[in-house]
Amino acid sequence: MKRLMAAIVLMLVIVCCVTACAGSDVSAVNRKTDQEIRPEETMKEPETTARSSGDTGGDTARQEQTEYIGTVPDACFENAKQQGQVTEIRYESRDYTADDEPAIEKTAYIYLPYGYDEDDSETRYDILYLMHGWTMTAGDFFQDPQSGIVNMLDHMIQSGDIPP
Repeated sequence: MKRLMAAIVLMLVIVCCVTACAGSDVSAVNRKTDQEIRPEETMKEPETTARSSGDTGGDTARQEQTEYIGTVPDACFENAKQQGQVTEIRYESRDYTADDEPAIEKTAYIYLPYGYDEDDSETRYDILYLMHGWTMTAGDFFQDPQSGIVNMLDHMIQSGDIPP
């Protein structure tokens, strides 16, 4: 019995050693200190490889993404002339992994752009879904005045940067 236990322990040690050695090349790359990183490694501009939908292979075009990044003007954090509105809705949801649990009430917020008419069934609007993370709540985007997202959307629609 002691020999069997010793053999099992030995096998576990060997497996652990082999597993640890297999990942050593990756960890060596990750061990670079700040002093070892050359400036040219940190100053590279982001690039993506883009292909058109009809491209069947061959050369790929490089597209700089930095042209889409800019500073948000201070005016975008103030109320716009054409303000949308935020509507709160409540709905019931179930935990589908536990059918015996009762439904719980959840909250969602809907941003309606300036000029939205509930009776207009012809006009179609784009939809943007914002999903909060683990440490946030549904109201963090639309209830918290510090998020500024409602004013930004209002200004972007008003200036024609995005459709309503």
